[in-house]
Amino acid sequence: MLKATNIFEKLGMANTSDISTAALAASKIVFLPIATMMDKKATDDQKHYTIFRDVLTETFAVGAYLGITKLVKDKGTPVICKKYLEQKAKLIEKGKLEGVTFANEAEKTDAVKTFKEADMKKIGDYIDGKVKNNDYYEAGKKAFNKLSDVIKKISPAGEAKGNIFKPRAGITNIEKLFRGTQKTISLLTVSILAVSVIPGMCNVVITPLMKSFNKRRGDGPNPAQRPAQNPVIPPHNPMDNHLTRSPYANRAVFANMNMRVG
Repeated sequence: MLKATNIFEKLGMANTSDISTAALAASKIVFLPIATMMDKKATDDQKHYTIFRDVLTETFAVGAYLGITKLVKDKGTPVICKKYLEQKAKLIEKGKLEGVTFANEAEKTDAVKTFKEADMKKIGDYIDGKVKNNDYYEAGKKAFNKLSDVIKKISPAGEAKGNIFKPRAGITNIEKLFRGTQKTISLLTVSILAVSVIPGMCNVVITPLMKSFNKRRGDGPNPAQRPAQNPVIPPHNPMDNHLTRSPYANRAVFANMNMRVG
């Protein structure tokens, strides 16, 4: 039986930018139409158009946040983590990495070899729990344990204070490195999607759908922006320039009545 603390822990670990932003977009699919239907000033055509547009836009955004961001994370995280380890290996070889100690030259050589040969794709899949109880899982687990043991052995203090933005200050815990890279990639990808990609793609994909929607309904290009119909102008009466009609009598009343002349 799942405990509440376990559920909250899982939700917290999965609360990356793509998940939270997609959840926000999904909620807008529900609440934006409700807000539109409550608008008493809008016509039925305007409401139908706005709801259809909003639902399409937010549905497209949810798919982009979850699909594109996941793809970028899956492809980019192992590459960045691998570059980080290769950079550490070079610093070790040059003797410029702070916070590391080696019992002998063989231990140093083994650490460099482990960093350079680390398969971050397998290790990342093991950390994410994507595969379980098979040879690939066991290979990832073995690589993860070996890399973690080497980092703890040569940099017990540096592991805790390691920072990806300070390449010479220790070595970051491998799981912390992987999770942090995922979150950073997620934040950057979501920001780029929200500012640059999604608006442009919506214009390309949604605009033709909206035109098709309007054609089926027999509307113009946009009910919300449709120009008002020409007002009905009554026939011109020449006498209107000189007199007005009183609403309280049937007789003509001159506009300048009771005005003093001269």
